[in-house]
Amino acid sequence: MNDFNWLLRKAGFVTPKLKVDRKRAAAFLEVSERTFERWQSQNKACPRAIKLLKIYSEGKIFHEAWDGFLIDKDGDLYTPEGNRYGPDFIRKIHFMQRASHFQDSQLASLDTKVKNLKHVEKMKEEISKLSQQITEIINKEEVSYRPINQGLKLVKI
Repeated sequence: MNDFNWLLRKAGFVTPKLKVDRKRAAAFLEVSERTFERWQSQNKACPRAIKLLKIYSEGKIFHEAWDGFLIDKDGDLYTPEGNRYGPDFIRKIHFMQRASHFQDSQLASLDTKVKNLKHVEKMKEEISKLSQQITEIINKEEVSYRPINQGLKLVKI
């Protein structure tokens, strides 16, 4: 159906009194008000204007990468899967991405700290083992200290 006036109404170019909003429609179609009035009086517009109104009234987006996506009269974006996203949510996506990246960097920092703590714990265990070995060596070889001249000298007993 190529009824120009019907397409204008379907696309939402109506005033609160349900008359066609000529100025807004002419601006959308990028034509003069005189050209628009001629099209409206003849109920026939150029094929480009008809195609544009059909696409706009169906909420379609103009790029093939967006096939299946629609925008309704309230400005909500619908995905091919039927998910709905309002303009406010879409504006927040950048903020949510930044928050996610910040959390990722915080997690990476905490992961590094955990690895460092594991390394410290491993070194603590190694030091404890070495300390035990030194204690065992000292206990096996009883060593006493006896003053000789001006210092101490280790003497095995």
